[in-house]
Amino acid sequence: MSSMLQHVGRVAIGALRRTNGRDVVLRRYQPCRRRRFCTRPWIFGTYRPATSIAINEVKDKLLQANPTLLQICTATLTGEVQWLGEDKGAKVQEKLASVMIEYWESGKAAVSPDCSPIFNQLVAQCDQAMPQDGFEKASSELTQLQLDYILDEMRGFPEPIHMNGDDLQPADNLESFHVCICGSGVHGISVALRCQRAGIPYTILERDTGVGGTWHQNNYPGVRCDTPSITYSFSSDPNPDWERYFADGHEVKTYLKNMCDKHGITEHCKTETVVESATWDEATSMWHIKYNSKDGVSKIMESNVYVAAVGQLTNPFIPSIPGQEIFDGDSCHTARFTKAIDFSGKNVVVVGTGASAMGICPEIQKVANHLTIFQGTPQWYVSIPNHQKYMTEEEQWC
Repeated sequence: MSSMLQHVGRVAIGALRRTNGRDVVLRRYQPCRRRRFCTRPWIFGTYRPATSIAINEVKDKLLQANPTLLQICTATLTGEVQWLGEDKGAKVQEKLASVMIEYWESGKAAVSPDCSPIFNQLVAQCDQAMPQDGFEKASSELTQLQLDYILDEMRGFPEPIHMNGDDLQPADNLESFHVCICGSGVHGISVALRCQRAGIPYTILERDTGVGGTWHQNNYPGVRCDTPSITYSFSSDPNPDWERYFADGHEVKTYLKNMCDKHGITEHCKTETVVESATWDEATSMWHIKYNSKDGVSKIMESNVYVAAVGQLTNPFIPSIPGQEIFDGDSCHTARFTKAIDFSGKNVVVVGTGASAMGICPEIQKVANHLTIFQGTPQWYVSIPNHQKYMTEEEQWC
């Protein structure tokens, strides 16, 4: 799967395409282009592919897998739609295990998702109502652009056709070319990774003390990713060692930090560096980035390309509430959580029911005297399966 992070990274740098003689000329990425798919070895984490594998070992690992997912995988890999209706779990496990061994031994490519016998069925359900989750029917039909995006998310681990920078073609000598990236969150890391592979000189300017963006900044109790861990990964660096279905903040931060260290991105990052302005000079076709370094000195960097990867929620919005000036208790935003705050035995009010509330509210409830929650849009009022569940060894294997 070309993960969402990798997908956004392509869009981010693609939007900076210029055609003058000094800038990078990019070929537009075609998300619906047919391409061959194959399994790729893990390149992050402790797991490494075995040189051989037994069918009984595969079957043992599949025992803990979700039966519906086993049906879908079997139908997709075999091209036989009847497996979707097979209710005998042992039979499905037996078939899928043999198919996986066949793929393993032959090295053949997996079936492209849009060639799967169930693809059209999945697409047909994309704009249907989900009453069990309290959502209304989609207001519009699925567009081709949305379908292309879904395809990109479903693809598995593609061959490195767009992963080695061969779609980035510097017009001039690389030594005289430079990309400046503002922010070292997942988007900034994605762009840096592409530059690193293409051999394009770059610098990341990060105002915080380390890489990771929101995962470096947020440290409130219960901070956790609201996207399943296996999909919250770079397609180039899948992680088989996620401990939870929805990883906690520290685990995500560690994953991003290790990946940056591994690919040499960290050494290109200037931390505790605040960008003041970025000005385009039409005469020289260069960006002039003014920033304050960690020693307080104001400097200017010249760059051919400037990427603003600052994130949408970098600076929290603190609402003005009548009477807040006379409130003498502790208060803070989760994005600027104060570790000194103790909720024990207190009456606590939380404003919002987003992903942050989903993390911190259960932790507050454990020790507080009373917890009151004010919500605007009830986007998180439904139960999230496996939200705090640890993954078993078998599930990690799958």
